[in-house]
Amino acid sequence: MNSAGQPLSAAQQKSLVQSIHNEIEAYELNNQDETLVLELYRFLMIGAACMVCLAHGSNDVANSISPLIIVLEVEDINERFAFVIGASGIALGLITLGYKVMETVGKKVIKLDFAKGFAAQFASAMAVISGSILSLPLSTTHCAVGALFGIACANHTPCVKGAYVKLDDIRASQVETPQELEGIEKKEDSKTNTKVIAKILVFWALTVPCAMGISALATTIVI
Repeated sequence: MNSAGQPLSAAQQKSLVQSIHNEIEAYELNNQDETLVLELYRFLMIGAACMVCLAHGSNDVANSISPLIIVLEVEDINERFAFVIGASGIALGLITLGYKVMETVGKKVIKLDFAKGFAAQFASAMAVISGSILSLPLSTTHCAVGALFGIACANHTPCVKGAYVKLDDIRASQVETPQELEGIEKKEDSKTNTKVIAKILVFWALTVPCAMGISALATTIVI
């Protein structure tokens, strides 16, 4: 029936059915587009992670082995020996203790999806590579965590909030009890772990004086 309470004509019924079909097709196409976008960011994130590895080698590893290279030059020894040590040290550290840092950066700081993960990795790679081009020593870890802080700030902007409204609505529509809805709300509120962020900032502040003190003590003992 139409707004006047009168039965719809055959042409109006056909038009209404066609309109419903068009809306269903548009919804299905939209979901397919979203799936394609997510899959695209999956591969983009892998590419960005490779860029971070390249950036790490161009800066952090160079920082680590630069004193050794100077010694090898003085002793007239092949510099490739330092590169082998640096690469071996990275691999060994990743295998033995790397999982702890990966768990903190990947899970405990902020909740990530493929799109946000790509943004964090790409930003980290660009920052470190820029530092390498400018001959500035940087920390890939600091840049990566800083990128996560940037995502935490972006989560509060209307643009990012609007992009995730649909996902939040779908989650809320799937719950059956108020307790489940409250659990989802708490989960969404905990996207950014402020305790972990505070802990990271404190240890960042402690790294410089601790390294300085250990270096001074070691130099005193050796010399």
